[in-house]
Amino acid sequence: MQPRIKLISFYAIMVLFPFVLLVMLELGLRIVGFGQSYPLFIENPLFPGYLQANPQVIQRYFARPEMAPNVHPDTSFFEKQKSTDTFRIFVQGGSTAAGFPYGRWASLQGMLEQRFKRLYPNKKIEVINTSMAAVNSYTLLDFVDEIQAQSPDLVVIYAGHNEYLGIMGVGSGYASMGSRDITLLYIKAKNLRLYQALEQIYYAFAPSPKTDDSPQKRSLMELIAKETDIAFNSELYQKGVEQFSENLASILSQYQKANIPVMIGNLVSNESDQVPFSSVGKVDWDAYEKSLSTLSAKTNIATLTQLIDKQQNTQIEAQVKTQIEAQLYFKLALNYYELGQFQEAKTAFIQARDLDRLRFRAPAVFNDIIAHHAQQYGARFVDAEKYFIDDSVNGIIGKQHMLEHLHPTSRGYFILGEAYVDSIVNSDLINSELKTYTRDSAWQDIPLTEVDRLVSEYNISKLTSAYPFTDTPRIVPQPKPGSIVAKTLQKRMSGMDWQTFHNRLIVEYKRDNNLAEAAKIAANVSDAIINDPKVAVKAAKLYLESEDLDMALYYYRRANALKPSNAEYLKGIAQVYFFMNKLDLSREFINKIKQLN
Repeated sequence: MQPRIKLISFYAIMVLFPFVLLVMLELGLRIVGFGQSYPLFIENPLFPGYLQANPQVIQRYFARPEMAPNVHPDTSFFEKQKSTDTFRIFVQGGSTAAGFPYGRWASLQGMLEQRFKRLYPNKKIEVINTSMAAVNSYTLLDFVDEIQAQSPDLVVIYAGHNEYLGIMGVGSGYASMGSRDITLLYIKAKNLRLYQALEQIYYAFAPSPKTDDSPQKRSLMELIAKETDIAFNSELYQKGVEQFSENLASILSQYQKANIPVMIGNLVSNESDQVPFSSVGKVDWDAYEKSLSTLSAKTNIATLTQLIDKQQNTQIEAQVKTQIEAQLYFKLALNYYELGQFQEAKTAFIQARDLDRLRFRAPAVFNDIIAHHAQQYGARFVDAEKYFIDDSVNGIIGKQHMLEHLHPTSRGYFILGEAYVDSIVNSDLINSELKTYTRDSAWQDIPLTEVDRLVSEYNISKLTSAYPFTDTPRIVPQPKPGSIVAKTLQKRMSGMDWQTFHNRLIVEYKRDNNLAEAAKIAANVSDAIINDPKVAVKAAKLYLESEDLDMALYYYRRANALKPSNAEYLKGIAQVYFFMNKLDLSREFINKIKQLN
């Protein structure tokens, strides 16, 4: 019996030894400081007691920093130790959720924050954005555990356009693994120092990339589009659908198990003013649109319908069929639109988008998946598409709301924000008195400034002057300075630091007696530097000068929360209450000042 026990022990040791050795190697590499970790949230020494999204978090998916695209979450700070009276919201998504090309103030974070200042002035609400360009459901899924650890009261999701050509997407040139199982394994393995060591060894002997095709010479959209020919209902197309469906199910399931409320919106994109990318360079769309008339439209519709029917009934190669259909459906839509048959036009526009083989926009089936999974996993479905349709001319989403293929205009971002605002308000999740502030007033109050619009125009010009919007790329020069604001912006683009730049703008707007714009910029600075009471007071004073008492009170109260015993801040609150004719409250704060003395 004893020899048998010894034999079993021997085999057990033989089996376990490699695993013990691997564990020891992993621990040894960690002890000596080998490798990197890129947590989603990090501390900032300039903001003690606060966390922020890690600007280098995208590097966790790449072997070397230089291999990663230059994308990152916007810098915003939140308390490391969540206070009991705080309602905390996390935003997940891609470039639209991040507010491209305007930045933070157009994003879901910016729009929600601005609305909540008016709607819930007595409630402390944190909105933290983890969104960034080019990421898809793999990144969102990877972030779930770290978001859960920060005690969210609500998670807001707007994502889906990057499933094919985003990082780790099925057709992506960035970190694509091909299989979902392998990709999920890769995401987990990347945290191991042993895996990082093997990766470093591999790339030490791998051939150097070609210098004549460097990322500096190509746009992110060109670099990321490895598969440019993904036909509708093809194997690769279906992989993208399955990837999105399964990842989204995992995301929503995990939040449901943790009892964390989720709101997820369906997707919108440019229907009428973005030609299929796969047709660029093959059709002269400017010439075609100029040739349209009510006289020719009926004939065109009949001809195009016959061509589509013929190709659908002819046994030809699927990829050729798909390519032609995308162009034909877009032409069909333009002709229907010319005749004022808007529902038929909308249907054809959507078919053209879904048949576009260069998949920078999500197909309609993704919205079906979002609605189904929201119901299945207890998330609240936000019908953002309906908000856009209701706000659009003839119910077709176009350049009124879209800058290019899918990034909204300032109006579009406002409408997207309103869809989520209404959902949050109607959910009664925020336990605080709700004030009234109309949508028309909120539209005039969006946090975007003239500078944000100037920057966005330049960024969109650069984007649409390159692949895949044109087959003849061109260099876009920096805008020539006209106004004082534009001149100040040029200094910012030349290296002026962020805070100095905004302080200069405030001075210029005050000089022009544009106190409302000066106050908005000061408020944006305070929202970014949330631990500085002096910055909050600057915003409060400018709002007071511009006679916006509600916002003046909001920022004085922020300053007071940071320094409760400061007489100047208490006096400011008393003054605002006096102007509001709330005399009892004004006296209350005057008495607090007296108690300090």
